This record gives sequence, structure tokens and C-alpha cells, in this order.
Amino acid sequence: MKVGLIGDIHANLPAFEAICNHIEEEVDCIWDTGNFVGYGAFPDKVVSLVREKNIISIRGNYDCKVLKFRQKEKKWRKSKRYEKWLAFKWAYENLSEESR
Repeated sequence: MKVGLIGDIHANLPAFEAICNHIEEEVDCIWDTGNFVGYGAFPDKVVSLVREKNIISIRGNYDCKVLKFRQKEKKWRKSKRYEKWLAFKWAYENLSEESR
């Protein structure tokens, strides 16, 4: 069996689509090492595409942080760089309930 191994998509939908199109015909399945979200502009679309393509995935550290954003929002606002806090916030707010 040939496995395509990907990771650290970070909501970069154009790059994710390009790599999927490139490897889909070459592999039997795709495994993802996590970090679908965080920083990129398309968190919900990336998660939906992972689900649609039946990609075997694990949650990465950024995925976990985005999912915990509401509980940690105030603490992280004080302890994290503003850009990182804002990226977590934006990703959380731009994920559908189903994708979360």
C-alpha cells in the first residue's frame, strides 16, 4: 500500500488542494499528521476537505489550541503574542460547529 503523508496544512486551502490533486492518483490513502488550522484563511474549508476525502488524521497542537480558544481566550490574551492569539481567535470563529 502506498500512503501519502501530509501535515501542517494550517488552513492553507490552495496548497492543500494542490498537494491532494498531485498525490491522489499516486497513493492508496492519505494520512495527515495534524495542524489543519491556525494562521491560514480557510480553516473550515480545509477541515471539510479532509473529511470529504476521508483522510486519516490526528489533531495537532494548533488544532487543539484553536478548539480550546474560548476557555483560554483571556489567559492567552495576556500570555501569547497578539498575532498568535488573533490567529487562534480567527480560526475558532471561522470554523463551523460541525468542523469544531
